Order: sequence, then structure tokens, then C-alpha cells
Amino acid sequence: AVVSTQSTGDEIREIRESCERQMEEVLEMSRANSAAIRDALEAEALSDKEALTKQYEAQLADLRMARDAAQRKEAELSAELNRLKNLMSSSESSLADAEKERSDLLNNLKEK
Repeated sequence: AVVSTQSTGDEIREIRESCERQMEEVLEMSRANSAAIRDALEAEALSDKEALTKQYEAQLADLRMARDAAQRKEAELSAELNRLKNLMSSSESSLADAEKERSDLLNNLKEK
């Protein structure tokens, strides 16, 4: 009866030690899985950040092109405005000269 109790105690100890080893293995696997999940989430967040950064950079490039086009158009319009002002000034000067000439001719006719 003593041998039987001794071997049962040894079996229980072996089972307990086996269970403890298995629990330790499960715990290690769980830690490894947690680390892998964390790494995957970090990689996904980084990938999302990189995608957003590229999208913002593309939008910024589009805005810069639109700004440059608007600046070119403004310069063209400014040059056209200056040309028209000069033309108008020249026309007013010519009109004033023509008016003076007409007045001089009328005065000459009156004198005769």
C-alpha cells in the first residue's frame, strides 16, 4: 500500500510539473502572439501615416501648381492692364492734340 501511495504521489508531481511546463509554454506563446499583434498594429499605423503623408504631399503639390498658375495669370492680367492704361493715355493725348488742332483751325477760320 505504501508503494502505491508513493507512485501516486510521484505521478501527481509529474502531472503537476508537466502542467506547469505546458502553462509556461502557453504563456510564452501568448506573449509572442501579443508582441506580433502589437508589431502588426504599429506597422499598420505607420503604413497609414505614410499613406496620409503621401496624400497630403500630393495635395500640396496640386495647390502649389494652382497657386503658380494663378500668379502667372495675375501677371498676364497686370501686363494687359498696363498696356490698356498706356493705350488709353496715348488716346487721350491724341484726342487732346486733335481737339487743340480743331480749335486752332476754327480760330484761324474766324480770323479770316
